[in-house]
Amino acid sequence: ADFLSYMQSEVFEALGMNNTQPDYANQDIAERVSFYQFQNGKVVDAPSVDNSYKWAGGGFIGTTEDLCKFGQAHMKSGYLKESTLEEWMTSQKTSDGKETGYGIGWRVFERPSGKTFYGHSGGSVGGITYFLIHKPSETVLAITGNMDPINYGGLQFELMELFIDGAK
Repeated sequence: ADFLSYMQSEVFEALGMNNTQPDYANQDIAERVSFYQFQNGKVVDAPSVDNSYKWAGGGFIGTTEDLCKFGQAHMKSGYLKESTLEEWMTSQKTSDGKETGYGIGWRVFERPSGKTFYGHSGGSVGGITYFLIHKPSETVLAITGNMDPINYGGLQFELMELFIDGAK
């Protein structure tokens, strides 16, 4: 099967991600938001972009709910083997043994609170996403925005800490 068919059947359908699909720039997609940019102190329409060149690196659109479903599948074994999850979320090391803070596709965030979050951020013309998981509490945080540039200034970590601490 081609890549898009594989993603549809083995990831999106398998995880119940019913609102995630390839972002075809030349198609009208129901409920697609408008994208904006902040330029010279003003909010302006973002230019149209064809993200099909990067299907594997962010050429899909979806909802925060679907991102949370994806995150839930990475909390414990089931969808993936535990050994795979551990390898993906273990900080890699440089040739001289220095920690990179990045696993295989997952950034590793060691917080001052002692909590470890795993996540990834992404951006496109007129959009930004931040995604975090905390395995011990099985908490997922997904934030999307339809404007760039946006600097969350650490808000994503503060929210995650509040959700985890509030769940106790």
